[in-house]
Amino acid sequence: MLNTHSLRFQYPGSTDFHFPDLRCAAGETLLILGNSGSGKTTLLNLMALLLSPSSGEVNIDGVNTGTLAPSELPTFRARHIGLVFQKPYFVHSLNVEENLLMSNYFAGKPQDKARVKHLADHLGFAHVLKKRVTELSGGEQQRVGIARALMNEAKVILADEPTSALDDLNCERVANLLEVQAKESGAALIVVTHDQRLKNRFPNQISL
Repeated sequence: MLNTHSLRFQYPGSTDFHFPDLRCAAGETLLILGNSGSGKTTLLNLMALLLSPSSGEVNIDGVNTGTLAPSELPTFRARHIGLVFQKPYFVHSLNVEENLLMSNYFAGKPQDKARVKHLADHLGFAHVLKKRVTELSGGEQQRVGIARALMNEAKVILADEPTSALDDLNCERVANLLEVQAKESGAALIVVTHDQRLKNRFPNQISL
């Protein structure tokens, strides 16, 4: 579902990263591990099409994303990639439900309120759907961010430390939902993490 080949990236005047080739098939989970500065988040941003590689390829669902025009990237990303950021980003003037429905809008899909309710019930934040995101705790915001990544049933789910702000119960709930969603929708799940709880759960790992 996702694979990379000879991927390189260099920040101006800084480190030139050479990444190992990765492959994550539909329904599989891959953990990306490494020390600070090893390029974990850079690699995640390359796979999320938020950065363009200096050389090499990112292939998603059979598409060499390097062949896409810049104008095509936002819609392709919205339809094919679910992103879980370490720090959730929301539109503060909208409530939780409206922030989730924006995912459908950017993918050019009809608003799916039933999907919102399903994810909110499973992640335990149904009681805050009408609240502004600024009224939520850090853990609640993280769970809403995860739900947003799952709204369009993406082919690739990329998560940057998705459980770092969660207690053990919600860590287990989130890991279960991400894993089940990936398998049910045939998505590849790739997680950048330091969380020992996830390291113990998913044996498919690569260290940078």
